[in-house]
Amino acid sequence: TKSVSVEFGLEANAVVHRIALPQGYYDINEDTTVRMEVIPSDLVRLIGDIMSRIESPMKIERCLERNTGFEECPESRRLVFELTSDGLMEFGTDVGEILTNEIHIASKELEDIDEVAFSAVDIGDFSIETSLAGLGTPGPVVSDEVGL
Repeated sequence: TKSVSVEFGLEANAVVHRIALPQGYYDINEDTTVRMEVIPSDLVRLIGDIMSRIESPMKIERCLERNTGFEECPESRRLVFELTSDGLMEFGTDVGEILTNEIHIASKELEDIDEVAFSAVDIGDFSIETSLAGLGTPGPVVSDEVGL
C-alpha cells in the first residue's frame, strides 16, 4: 500500500480595488440601461450604504448545484447574500465556508472517478476562513483607490 500525506498552512490577504463584470453583462430596467466593465470599490461601498437604508434591499440567491432551483437546493449548496453593508460583510465570512464545502464535495467526487489512482482523499481538516473589511461609507469621489 502506498500513501502520501501532505500537511501545510497558508495565510493570505487580498485587497479588491475593482470587481469585473462578466463580459456582455448589462442591466436593462424599463427605460434605463447600465453598462460597466468593472465596479470600483467605492461604488460597492456606496451601493451597500444606500441599500442598507431601504426597506427591502436586493437579495441574491443562487444554488451551486447544477440544474437545481434555489428552493430544491440543499442548504449547504446555497449562495445567499443581501446587498447591504451588513449583508456583504456576512457574505465575506460565509464565502470561506462555501468554498470549503465545495472543495470537500470535489474531493469526494475525486474518489469516485475510476481512472484516478486515489482510493481515499481525506481533507476533513481543510478549511478556508474569509472576512471582508473596509466597507464603511465612501467619500465624495467614487474611485478604486482604497480597496476592500
